[in-house]
Amino acid sequence: MTGWIIFGSIVLLILIILWQSVKVIFVYENELELKVKFLFFTIYPTKPKKKKKPKKQKKQKQKKKAEKTAETKSKTVTAEKSDTKPGEQVSDAPVSDNKIADNKPKKKEKTKLNINLDMIMDFVRSASPPLKRLFKKIRWYDVYVDWVVGSDDAAKTALMYGGICSVLYPFFKWLDTYFTAHIKEINIEADFSKEKSDIFAYFVLKLRLSTALACVIWLAVRVLKTYLKYSDELNPSSAKKGK
Repeated sequence: MTGWIIFGSIVLLILIILWQSVKVIFVYENELELKVKFLFFTIYPTKPKKKKKPKKQKKQKQKKKAEKTAETKSKTVTAEKSDTKPGEQVSDAPVSDNKIADNKPKKKEKTKLNINLDMIMDFVRSASPPLKRLFKKIRWYDVYVDWVVGSDDAAKTALMYGGICSVLYPFFKWLDTYFTAHIKEINIEADFSKEKSDIFAYFVLKLRLSTALACVIWLAVRVLKTYLKYSDELNPSSAKKGK
């Protein structure tokens, strides 16, 4: 009885884990910050960013490397001089072409892959249904965009503002129609007194782990079937051996 209880609890735990979602948090304010979380764990970034060392230290390291290389070169030259016996001269005669040709390793014959347009289209057709399902199951949460458009010229600012509005507003309408999206606020305005634009964007992407695994397995099976269909054309060397 206890064995069944342990087995049932393990299965229940696996189902709970698969039911959870992977979160990808995007924050943009002068630079992009990206976080990937699952349950209570932060998958990315795993380590904090390292601070860049000043350029002076880099220059000093480069000088030290150059000095070391110069010392090693001088040692090799002196060693070569000491190896030559007195009265012997190092022959500078050119090596014959036949010897050079013999020493060169023979190049292996490259097998050409018979890839055509029909094969590529078959791979695309096999991969498109699982990829479409995967992207459709991605949920967008807490979408917030605050964009203050500005530039050094008022006419340029007006043109930029019109172009950004004509792209972003239809995009978020399309996003709300075809995806599960929870849009908080989209604020785009023009400030003719500013010389630069200020952008702040925040949104969270969620995808259930079970959905991601199912789509990956489905994709792998479909691509493998297409690969086996064209295995002789993709592996011409193995096909020749079989004959």
